[in-house]
Amino acid sequence: LELNVTFPEIATVSFYQELTERFALAGGATWTNWSRLPEIRFTYTDSSNRGGSDITGSGDDVRRRDLVQPFAWENTWRYGLGLIFTASERWTFRAGAARDESPVPDEIRRTPRGPDNDRTIGSLGLTWTPSSRYSIDAGYTFTRFDKADIASPENPAGTGHVIDGNYEGRLHTAALQINYRF
Repeated sequence: LELNVTFPEIATVSFYQELTERFALAGGATWTNWSRLPEIRFTYTDSSNRGGSDITGSGDDVRRRDLVQPFAWENTWRYGLGLIFTASERWTFRAGAARDESPVPDEIRRTPRGPDNDRTIGSLGLTWTPSSRYSIDAGYTFTRFDKADIASPENPAGTGHVIDGNYEGRLHTAALQINYRF
C-alpha cells in the first residue's frame, strides 16, 4: 500500500502591540491552500488477491482498486484577536476570540468521519509565576461549530446510501502546564 500526500501551503500574518505598560493586543490571520489537496489516495502496489473471492460478482474486483477519499476542499481563512493583561510580575491574564472557516464546501463533501463547519472560538488563560524558576499556565477554550447540513454519499459496495441530516457541535478544552527553568 502506498500513500503520497501533498500538504497545503499556509501563510500567516500576525501582530503584537503593547498598548500600555499593562495591556497588549495581539492578532493575526492565516490562509490555508486546501485546494492543493483534492483527494487522499491509497494505491495498491500489487494486484494480488486480497482476502477471498470477488465480492461484487462482476469480475471487477473492488478489493484491488485504489482507496480514495475525495476532498475538493476550499481555501480558508482564520482570523483572531487577543488581549493580554499583565497585572503584576506574578500574574498575566489573556483572552481571545477567533473565527475559523471550514475547508468543507458543502453538505455533500461533509462526512461523518470528520464533520466540520465554520467555527467561533473563545479562550481565556493565565500565567502565575511564583518564582524565577517556576511558572504555571492554565487555559480554557470554547469552540462552537456552526450548524451544518450533511448529505454524504456513503457507498459501501455500491449501495447508494446517503447520510442525510444536520449537526452542530460544541467543544470544551482545558489545559494546564507547569514550567521549570534551569
